[in-house]
Amino acid sequence: MKRQAYLAISLILLGILLRVSSLDNVPYLDEAAWAYTATDTSMQTYASTIPHPPLAILLFKAPMLIAPYSDVMLRMVPLFLGLATLAVVFLIANILYGKSAAYWSLVIMSLSFWHVLASVQVDVDGAILAFLFSCAVYCYLLFEKTTKKQFLYATGVFLGLCIFAKLPGILGSVTIGLYVIAKKRKLRSIIIEGGVLLSIVAAMFAPYVLYLKATNPEAFQFVFAHNAGYYTGGVSLLPLAYLLLWGTPLLAGLSMLATLRLAKNDMLPLLWIFVCVAFYLVMGVPGLSPFDRYLMVIIPPLAMLSGKFLSSLQPAKRHLPHIITSFLIGLAILTAFQFQSTIVRHSLEDYAKRLLSPDWMFYLPITGSSGPTMLIGIGGIIVVSALAYLFMLFSLFSKKKGLKTGLIAVSLGMALAINLFLAGELAFPLLSPDISAMTNDAISTVKSSSLSLPLYTNALGISWHARLNDPYFARGGIITVLPDARRYETESSDESIRSIAEGMLAEGGTLIHIDYPPSHTAIALWDALADCNVMKEYTYKERRMGYVITCPEQDNI
Repeated sequence: MKRQAYLAISLILLGILLRVSSLDNVPYLDEAAWAYTATDTSMQTYASTIPHPPLAILLFKAPMLIAPYSDVMLRMVPLFLGLATLAVVFLIANILYGKSAAYWSLVIMSLSFWHVLASVQVDVDGAILAFLFSCAVYCYLLFEKTTKKQFLYATGVFLGLCIFAKLPGILGSVTIGLYVIAKKRKLRSIIIEGGVLLSIVAAMFAPYVLYLKATNPEAFQFVFAHNAGYYTGGVSLLPLAYLLLWGTPLLAGLSMLATLRLAKNDMLPLLWIFVCVAFYLVMGVPGLSPFDRYLMVIIPPLAMLSGKFLSSLQPAKRHLPHIITSFLIGLAILTAFQFQSTIVRHSLEDYAKRLLSPDWMFYLPITGSSGPTMLIGIGGIIVVSALAYLFMLFSLFSKKKGLKTGLIAVSLGMALAINLFLAGELAFPLLSPDISAMTNDAISTVKSSSLSLPLYTNALGISWHARLNDPYFARGGIITVLPDARRYETESSDESIRSIAEGMLAEGGTLIHIDYPPSHTAIALWDALADCNVMKEYTYKERRMGYVITCPEQDNI
């Protein structure tokens, strides 16, 4: 038993190490928007940049008071809350399923790449909202267990804070509300408990709504119209695809197996998952909405169901060789695909065609609006995931418990291979281009070489670093972000490219272009600025992934 405990602690510490090692990644797209707003001493930028209530941005502003412009400090907020969520999930799982399932839940969530990313992502869904949601669930379970009213009040406070973090945080109230209705047999109890929770949430949020509408109608419209604008009137199954891809067999597969034998204490985790997934089936724009980030709020219940399933099988010491062997096989397959894959032009349509062909020997940038910045050989993920799901399927037809557990052990090893491979590349990009290193080196190159300004760039993260972090860039004029830089296709129009090139050729300036995700924009810009000087070039597998080009001022030509 002690050896198993030591092994669990070692795996949890490995998960923490992977999170801490990813703290210095540069902000990407929406992350940079949060960074800009967090470093603004006023709340004026917030009112026009972040379409959410103020709780999250206030949390991100706190570390900026200690160390402004620090990527590490900015990511400390999700890191702290992500680790705190691990602790709360352990407590919830312990109440629902017992200590063994709680430990399994903790290990699974610690090693899940999806939650590793959530714990370092500068945004609201993965760490802030998931933590508040988990706290609300835990407090209500304590109220159920003890009938002490302070826990019911605490539940209401956390549900109110969920909405203060993001309007879809109201899904927490919906989940708890449905659970109360399903569990309570007496209408009087439902009305009393529901009334208390609703009153607390309304008392917290209504004053903010009234104040914002009265004092800043534009910000009010920005926050509420932005969220309403994601309703398209249709149903998209993309969230389910994202759930399978990002959840991997470790979360998605094991939790599905757990639902084959339902119990009463599964109701709350299942409602948690169902409410959130159902919401995003109708609220979101296919091809634009980052469902990978939105669905991070259901990582805790997925981990708890997965932990419950593994604890029911009680894997023993004799199954460890199965896990290790399948883990190494999965890792070998992933590594082989990573080496053999090729870089293709970033296009959602082209990716879909290749996946259906099937032509899987290409890199997929598994990147939402908030990262990560990784190129992954998607073929390896597909093959190893398929093998893991196949062994899970075989286990369903096994009548011998020993064989069933052995098959699950094999699938578990492959699931761990996927997650640790991805988390390892996030923290230590050895087999994929290091976008953060390219970005930091490019900025240093411009400064150390005293290149001509203003600075042009296609990355919001670069502009945030350069504009705010160093007076050298501040004195060079406004830093211009390439048009359409925040579009998920990342492709600027020919007119935009020509306009930027003409400005640089006529007035001078320097361009930092990090070609991630890979697009044709890099080639067009390269051709347009052929007469300028290439100061630095970054390549990966003989493909240009970034460069620094400077055009001297007209007086110096």
